[in-house]
Amino acid sequence: MNKQTPTTSPVDIDDVLKELGFGRMQIFIFVGCFLMQIYVTNEQFGIGLLSVPASCDIDMSGYRVSWMLALGMCSQILFSHYWGHFADERGRRMQLIVSLLTCMVLSLLTSLMPEYWSFLVCRFFVGCFLTGPGMGLVTYMSEFTKISLRPKVLIYLSYSQGIGMVYVAAMAMALLPSDIKIRLVGDYGITSWRILFWINLLPGIAGLIIVWLSPESPKYYLSIHKEQEAMAVLEKCCRVNKGKDVTLKSLGIEYVTQPRRRSEVEVKFRSRNPFVRLWVNTKPLFRGKHLRFMLLALTLSFTLFATGFGLAIWIVRIFEATEDTGGKATLCELMYEHAMRKKEKNDTSFCVIELETLEYSMIIGVVCLCFFIVISLLLICLNRKTIIISFSFIAGCSGFLLNFVHWKPMVLIALIFLSMPSLCSLRLVHSVLVDVIPTHLRSKAMALSTMMGRFGTMLAMIYVGYTYQVFCPITFNLFVVIILRELCKHIAYIFKLFLFSFWWTHVLAAKGCSSRYSERIIKSVI
Repeated sequence: MNKQTPTTSPVDIDDVLKELGFGRMQIFIFVGCFLMQIYVTNEQFGIGLLSVPASCDIDMSGYRVSWMLALGMCSQILFSHYWGHFADERGRRMQLIVSLLTCMVLSLLTSLMPEYWSFLVCRFFVGCFLTGPGMGLVTYMSEFTKISLRPKVLIYLSYSQGIGMVYVAAMAMALLPSDIKIRLVGDYGITSWRILFWINLLPGIAGLIIVWLSPESPKYYLSIHKEQEAMAVLEKCCRVNKGKDVTLKSLGIEYVTQPRRRSEVEVKFRSRNPFVRLWVNTKPLFRGKHLRFMLLALTLSFTLFATGFGLAIWIVRIFEATEDTGGKATLCELMYEHAMRKKEKNDTSFCVIELETLEYSMIIGVVCLCFFIVISLLLICLNRKTIIISFSFIAGCSGFLLNFVHWKPMVLIALIFLSMPSLCSLRLVHSVLVDVIPTHLRSKAMALSTMMGRFGTMLAMIYVGYTYQVFCPITFNLFVVIILRELCKHIAYIFKLFLFSFWWTHVLAAKGCSSRYSERIIKSVI
């Protein structure tokens, strides 16, 4: 353990980051995380797109697609908590490098599989490692960002999700219509959808190189009492951001500290049993003041992931199914017509994505990007809770309209607006967790939130896959009911807080407390 004797009073690391600003070092790390998020989006949403052209080559029907997506999500659930523990114990940068590199190698192997079952096994192992960069990049980026900019930077980072959706669709538009097939052995060959798998890896490779060249999080070093290493990272950030002649010492910073650090006893505790270590390090999240935030984050993640990811992955498949139907009809009427046609006709037309469907995919990505841009603008004047409630209201109304809208473009808009607001609100929930959970527990908190969200997504994907053609009205209206239920709970919670704050202000005023003190107490409760 590295110790240093301070010659001046220690400076809080958040004050140091505020002094260093958002300079070239942060921009470099931001670009790396941005590219990694594009790759993660490619893996999560691209597989729904690729499942259509791959259906004939590896005999993947609608039910098999549903189980393939669900199994991949199940593997992410199983390993989410482990990667959070790994990041808190071994470092954010190390976690990103190990999980991202392994995930890309496994994704490459997946693209070479000749039949469904080997493809399914590889997708399971891809999911085991994909959850690492999926949640790790948020923690890594946030720990180089000053507090006032953190929510905005994390939303800017989320732009990559919309860009990733557009990237996958654009590459598919360029490759899939060409129907490339280079035969190697028998019926097996290099096809357009396999090449698309490889192209989807490119942002991840670029992001891996940038993270490899980036330093470890200084907050992680402080959380394990390695002050000298933390100072070295901050010194490097200082010189990169402000010039080689500027040092931390010249800014009056000789020693840095961090509140709410783990004790030295906790750092030294290293049980040989990894499950014991995992349990001991996780228990504090469900005790005391952290319990309330964790339960709220887990509930929101389950709902938003299920509605956002669970539906978004199926949107392309749903519109591919309705592409060959005509006339004015509601979404469920279009799905019923497609189901009847599929029973009567069995050919390879169901394995081909139409150009219009790929255009729809790009529209979804653009809409997702626009939602994130709107959120970043709303953060200027609104708090995160208000934005989440407003977006939930939009999603609920859009889902309700699916029962009545007959014009196909409006059906698409309503379906997108049912899933996208929930999907785009997730990063706001994660930014709150980053703010309230200490560094040494932060990655585990993010991992547990993500794990609960993946569980909601898995249930939603299986549910949609089995019901959207048979029990369509129930499929989409259940999402509406869940969203509106959560919306009512939040409104009721805010109303209670309003009554409490009104009452508490008068109580404090009666006791002679200043209005400033009253306001600070109320904000801490809310």
